[in-house]
Order: sequence, then C-alpha cells, then structure tokens
Amino acid sequence: MRPSASLLRFSLVLNACLLFSYGVWYMHQSTVVGFVPEPTAQVAPVARTVVETKPTTTPAAAAETTEAAPPQAAAQIDPHCALSQLRQCSDVTPRTHYVMRGTKYWVLYNFVIGERRVACNETVTYTTHGDFTFLDNIVPLVLRWRAPVSFALYAPADDFIPSVEALSYLRFCADPLARELVTFHVVFDVDKVPLNVTNATQLLQRQPDCSKPPPWVAKESYRKAKHLTYPVNVLRNVARETVMTHYVLPSDVELYPSEGLAEQFIDMVRRNAPVLCRPQPRVYVLSIFEVAANHTPPLHKDQLTGMLKNGTAIPFHKYMCPTCHRIPKAKEWTFSKETQQMDVFHVGKRHPPFEKWEPIYICTNQEPAYDERLTWEGKMDKMGQGYTLCIQDYDFMILNNAFLVHKPGIKKYKPDKWRDTLVSKQRRFILSAEKLELERMFGRRKQCNLS
Repeated sequence: MRPSASLLRFSLVLNACLLFSYGVWYMHQSTVVGFVPEPTAQVAPVARTVVETKPTTTPAAAAETTEAAPPQAAAQIDPHCALSQLRQCSDVTPRTHYVMRGTKYWVLYNFVIGERRVACNETVTYTTHGDFTFLDNIVPLVLRWRAPVSFALYAPADDFIPSVEALSYLRFCADPLARELVTFHVVFDVDKVPLNVTNATQLLQRQPDCSKPPPWVAKESYRKAKHLTYPVNVLRNVARETVMTHYVLPSDVELYPSEGLAEQFIDMVRRNAPVLCRPQPRVYVLSIFEVAANHTPPLHKDQLTGMLKNGTAIPFHKYMCPTCHRIPKAKEWTFSKETQQMDVFHVGKRHPPFEKWEPIYICTNQEPAYDERLTWEGKMDKMGQGYTLCIQDYDFMILNNAFLVHKPGIKKYKPDKWRDTLVSKQRRFILSAEKLELERMFGRRKQCNLS
C-alpha cells in the first residue's frame, strides 16, 4: 500500500528536524575542551611552532634561535637570565637632535652618526668621552674593538671649531673603521655656546688636507687654557643614552680592550650558563692594566701575563690609587690560563676590602647613571655609582679573558695645587651630601661603604 502524500510530507519534516538538532549538538560539543570528533582517517597532528616576537633579524640572532635551543625552550628561559633580557631589547634608529640638559649644558645628540647599523642584541657599544685632544685614541680603539663606539665630545666655546675639524679629519683621513663605527655627541656649557654651531655641517663635509698633521696635534684646548673643570659624568651619561645596543661598556677612551671582546661577550650570553641566571642584578667586570711607554698593549691574556711577569705591565693605577682598581681574586685571574671562550671567572661583591673599588664593566642602561655634579678633577667620580650598586646587591661578574689596557705610559702622581683643592672639596661632598642622598633613596646595606 502506498503511503499518502501527507504522511510523506510529515516524514520529510521529521528527518530535517533531526538533522538540524544533531548539527546544533555537534557545534556545541566542538566548543567543549577535550572534545575530539572521530576522524574519518588517521591524520598526523600539525606541529605548532611557537615563535618569539623579536625586533631583530640579524644572522647572529637567527643562528642563536635555531641552533641553541628549540623555540619551545626559548620561551621557557628564566627571566633572570641575561639571554632572556637580551632577547627583549628593541632596535634603535639614531637621529640627530639638540637638547638642553638641565640648566647647565647643551647636548648635540648624534652630531655625527657612524655608518654601520647594528641590531640591539648583536654586539656591545663602547661608550666613552673626551675633548678633541683625546681623539688620537679613536683609531687604536676601533681597530681592537671593531664594534660600535659612542663618544661624548666636550667642546665649549673656542674648542668647537677644532673639534669639528678633528671629526672631519677622522672621517676622511683616518682608518675607515672610524667613520663606520663611531657616533659623536657634542656637549658644551650654556654660557659657552660656540659662535658658529650652524656652520658645523659645512665644515664636516669639507675635505681636509690629509697630508697635514691632525687637528689634535700641538694644540692647547680652550678648556685647559681657561682651567675649566671637565664634566666627566655628564659625558659618560650622554654617551650611554642613545646607543643602538642592549649592552654597553662605559669606559675611558685611553683604555684599549682585548681583541674580540664584544663578540666573545655576546657569545657567552647566548650560551646561557647557569651563573648568568642568578636572581641578583649584575654587571660584567674587566680587569685593567697599564704598560710601559714604547710597549704595545697586549691583545690577548697570554701576552698580558708575560708582560706582567717581566714588569712591562702593572695593575691599573698601582702608583695612583691601588685600592680603586683592586679586583677580587686578582692574582688568581692574572695567572689563570687563557681559555677558548669567555666565561665568568668569579662573582664578587663590593664589600670590604673592596669598598673603594671603582670597576669598569659591561652593563645595560638599566644600571644607575653617574652623578653629574662630580668632575674629573675632583676624583672619586664613580664612587657613588659603585656604592649604589653595592646597596642594591649587584653581582660583579669578573670575566676570565677580557681586559683593558691603558694607552702606553705608567701613570704616577704629580702634585697639582689647583686640582688638590678640588679633590678635597669633592671628597667632602661625596661623603656627606651624596652619601646621605643615596641612603635615603636606596637604603643601607651592612657591608657597603662610601669612603
């Protein structure tokens, strides 16, 4: 018997309702965690790659990401680790801009910009300072360093034109690395603004006579002639502020680094040794030495050890202030063998008997700035910063193969009544006003001293 037309219609409507209800149920279950529909065929799961967002794509960074660890492991690095912090940096594009710094100085940031661009996690920037009479150190510095240099150039009043001429000479007549690697910032006092700042661009583009002696030879500076105090900490801070890299080495331009230091340091960070994951904040200390006049500063630690044994090299400031640069485990460091790679030799603290230690180290711009009220002539210009690091329980990680060597010539104390007066005045200020300020800001720590 054939079904009636009404029965067929009812059957079709019923089937449609059942299908619709199943579809709604299936969609609801698909949103429930853990529900997996039965596949019609066995399909291999698709691997999901976790990619860390990074502002840099340099070959070195790519190699570190792909070779050192899988992406999943990279995401799990302890945030205290130096490698984790390096990966979070952001690239910087330098730009020229002129700014009044407080009420005392004008700063021409990025007045001359080095031609090489680097990623923030690629290398270390050597930050330094001087007036134009110190620019003879640029070429020996870059030939060893071979990484970016940020130089704060003090050029008040009549020192400005010789300074610009010296920069032009460096860019056109000196080793090409000077033009490629060094960025210059110019600083002068607000009451000693040069007469012709606007003409500086033309002077920089003018081809100098490279057959003549460089402008820094046999010229006395306006600063020296007028007995102006040198704003060393203003310049140190200016040189640090606009670097392209996460890590910086604030140093003095007459201190030449061991060969390959910047590259070896970044390699050490990328290896991510456990000592670089300690929870305390840290800086990376370099041992410092002097060599006798007419001797070439050593490039490697084995050479340095030989010079220390024969007396042509000595610890830095041995005859000026031996406690200022006495490093924990110095003797053991000196006679330990040079290794194939850079590592942390010893983790020290700025505790007695090292409370007067003024270390030079690799750091970041997160570390405290230098007190800009202090001058070079007054000495002890890094003591306050060292005291602050001690209060904040910094680790001073002494590097095994890395060192600095002063421009040849052993330094010895020479009486200077004018400077001795400034030393006494600055010392009183540091031990009273500055010490009180720092303790109110950061507290005290039993083993930390400022003396």
